Amino acid sequence: MGMERRRVMPEDRLRIVRLIEEDRRDPQLVADVFGVSRSSVYEWLRKYREGGTDALHAQTTLGRPAAVTEQQTRQLYTLIRDHEPREFGFGAALWTRSIVGLLVKREFGVQLSQPTVAKILDRLELRVSKRSPHLGDSGFLTEHLDTTIRPRASQVGAKLLFVGTTRLGSNIRSDWHGNDHLISAVDGRGTARFLVSPTRPDTGSMIDFGARLIHDGPTPTYVVLRAHSGCDLETARKFIDATYGRLGAFILRRRDDNSEVVDFWGR
Repeated sequence: MGMERRRVMPEDRLRIVRLIEEDRRDPQLVADVFGVSRSSVYEWLRKYREGGTDALHAQTTLGRPAAVTEQQTRQLYTLIRDHEPREFGFGAALWTRSIVGLLVKREFGVQLSQPTVAKILDRLELRVSKRSPHLGDSGFLTEHLDTTIRPRASQVGAKLLFVGTTRLGSNIRSDWHGNDHLISAVDGRGTARFLVSPTRPDTGSMIDFGARLIHDGPTPTYVVLRAHSGCDLETARKFIDATYGRLGAFILRRRDDNSEVVDFWGR
């Protein structure tokens, strides 16, 4: 028989998260003590890591979630593109699915489940799943992930993120997106952090994205990304060096003979 579903108050969720995150208690033991399922515990942990304490106060609506209108959807896209979460008091510098849900609640008074938020992000082309397609799934990358990238990140306890950029516009109306591009970083579990740039990403916007990753995530953070022709690699490398180990980068690039190579920038 499954565990009886009950309402868990936000303060209890915070106690559960802190017991695991700060006191290093076993998640299953904590779940048993509080009489909740282990899956709920892991969901609260995920929300806390993405959206902080505020995310634990968000309640999932039972039954059919309230609808977000077409006008609200368009307004939501504009808010995400033109602002960052810190401007709304969320503390983070990059958007996540959980924080977008909190934004919908704040701006429109509508409480949406995380799957519903994911569907909205899908429609807006703002949902990233697993590794960025721009990195590819070649044997070259797979080999270096196993032999070089993951081992090096593991040595220093770095969080590994896959960074990519995407031109928006295939699903949403052209007057919504203009020249908008999605810049995203996704971890191995598919959890993404992102922003929308109103112009094609350049050296400055990628450096800004890196600074936001440092702000939001645990340090050190290592990113895997493909070199872009329009990026000033020397300037980008100087920025990473100046973070003193808080940010490192594995850069995938092609040599003149079209062979691939991966460079590491950082300490």
